Amino acid sequence: MSAWLDWIRALAAISVFTGHLRAFSLEIDVSQHGLANVGMKSFYFATSLAHYAVLVFFVLSGFLVGGSVLNEFRQTGGLRVKTYVVARVARIHSVLIPALALGAVADWLGLRVFHGSAVYEHGHFSHLLWWNAAANQGIGIFFANVACLQTIFKPVLGSNGPLWSLANEFWYYFLFPALLMAVWPRVRWFRRCLAAVLAMALLWMLGAQRDFFFLFWLAGVGVRLAPEVRTPPIWLALAVLAASLVAAKTTEILRLEMMGPIMDSVVVVTFSVLLWSLTKRAAPMSSWPAKCGQQLAASSYTLYACHFPLAVLMATVLMQVPGWQLPGHIHDPRSWAAYGALLLVVGGVCFGLSLVTERKHHQLKRWLMKFV
Repeated sequence: MSAWLDWIRALAAISVFTGHLRAFSLEIDVSQHGLANVGMKSFYFATSLAHYAVLVFFVLSGFLVGGSVLNEFRQTGGLRVKTYVVARVARIHSVLIPALALGAVADWLGLRVFHGSAVYEHGHFSHLLWWNAAANQGIGIFFANVACLQTIFKPVLGSNGPLWSLANEFWYYFLFPALLMAVWPRVRWFRRCLAAVLAMALLWMLGAQRDFFFLFWLAGVGVRLAPEVRTPPIWLALAVLAASLVAAKTTEILRLEMMGPIMDSVVVVTFSVLLWSLTKRAAPMSSWPAKCGQQLAASSYTLYACHFPLAVLMATVLMQVPGWQLPGHIHDPRSWAAYGALLLVVGGVCFGLSLVTERKHHQLKRWLMKFV
């Protein structure tokens, strides 16, 4: 089962990565090129699922992290709080802090050295970078992002928009155990009351939209609690998930904004059913694909957290130095050359960084445990 989860994590991160880089390189609207080009339409659909990939991450996090918390409560009636907090901080911050530093340097280079004010301040890539990244700098914003308070009390640091989801993820790690402790049998009344107050404070701090996304995180926990009954075949669950993604993208194209939360929920439910089927029916994966998925998954968090400011910088360089127009026409070879260069360079840097960050988070955890 773990090999299948590795591939899901890897594909979700790759979906976000390739989608963002495509939007930096290639024109946004290809409808004028006709419906006959099925291959191009399919390519654009496959690289436009970043939002739903983030929802998949939330469900997976609930399944893995929330599931482990639930198991510990079942076995011991409580949670080893210090060990849990250290593990979560080590996991998030082993990548987050380097990502913030790297992003700050990349934004400075793009804005000051390569004179990219049109990109960083004036919304050249308004479909991706619609905020003033140059204004979102400073030590206060940096430390707010370190504390995972971006988009809650402060904006994301600079251009690194994808960091919004880490604020959700990090605080869900503590909201769920607090809620669980508040209702779990045989918990001392003082701890129960303290946990309830903490849970209410976190729900208030996160706000309505993040609380709504927390339900998606809980869907992953729900898979752990799913009854021992016959699950649908994996192929059927996968087909239903694919259909839900098509329906969700259709509502986006038709600009049916009111349908957004509904379609998000449908995608989460259908993915949760697929995950449930995989837990019961997935056959063991052969050695080579399993190792490949493991390697990709081991870099997925770094890829997600670091790729965006690097892509902004590289797009700025390509626009300023050789003078390429980005995003470019799909029939212009330079547009595809830019896309390929972004994939190779940004992907390579993120993979290299993961070797000393994400893959070393267990060492950081052991070091932090010395102080608690």
